[in-house]
Amino acid sequence: MVYRTLLFLLCTGLAFLSGPGGLPSAAAQSYAEHTPGNRYLVEASRSYRARQFVSAKSKFTAAARWADKLAQFNLGVMNYHGHGVAQDSARAWAWLTLAAERGYPEMVEMADLVYEELTEAQKVRGRRILESELLPEFGDAVAIERTAQRMDRERRRATGSRTGFIGNLVVIDRSGRSRSGEEFFRAEAWDFRQIVELETRIFRAISGGYVTLGDFEIIEEEIEVQDE
Repeated sequence: MVYRTLLFLLCTGLAFLSGPGGLPSAAAQSYAEHTPGNRYLVEASRSYRARQFVSAKSKFTAAARWADKLAQFNLGVMNYHGHGVAQDSARAWAWLTLAAERGYPEMVEMADLVYEELTEAQKVRGRRILESELLPEFGDAVAIERTAQRMDRERRRATGSRTGFIGNLVVIDRSGRSRSGEEFFRAEAWDFRQIVELETRIFRAISGGYVTLGDFEIIEEEIEVQDE
C-alpha cells in the first residue's frame, strides 16, 4: 500500500508574500475580497469545516461559476472523497483539471495524480464531463469575462458614477473596519483580470516556497491507494 495526500484548500483571500517573487504591499489585503465568488468560497469553507458537505458543495459550485479556481479544486476533492456527492473519480479529475487550467502547480500535480488512477473508461468519461459540462459553464474562456463585467457593474453602481469617481465616500467592510472609498474601491482591486494575474503570482510563489499565508488553511486528507 502507498499513501497519497490530497490538499483541500480553504481560503478567505488573505495573502502576504515576501522574498523572491514577492508582491506589492496592496497584496497584504484580501486580494479577492470584491470577487463575486469570494463570499461563496468563505461560506463553503465554513460549511465544509462543519461537515455540512451538501451545503459546501452548493456554495463551492456558486463560487466556481465566478472563475474561482480554489472552489473548482475543492469540488474536485469533494467528488474524489464522496463528500456531499456520490464518489466519482472521473468527475473529480474533470474539476481538478478545470482548476488547473491556469497552470497553478499544486493543482496541475493533483489532477495528474488522480488521472493516473483512472481506468480507460473513466478517462473517457472524465474528458467528456470536462469538455461538455464544465468548460462551457465554468472555464476561464467564459467565466473570466462574466466575472469581470459583474465586478465592473458593481463598482460603478456602488460609487454612483459611470466613471467610478469616489469622492469622500467611507465604507464599512465586512469585518466592520472603516475604510476610505478611495482605498476600498481602488480600480485594481475591482479589475478581475488583474486579480487573476495576482493570484497566479501567489500560487507560483507558494510552489516556490516564497509565501506566508494568513487565513489560508490547508486540510490534508490521506487516501489509501493500492499498488499496481
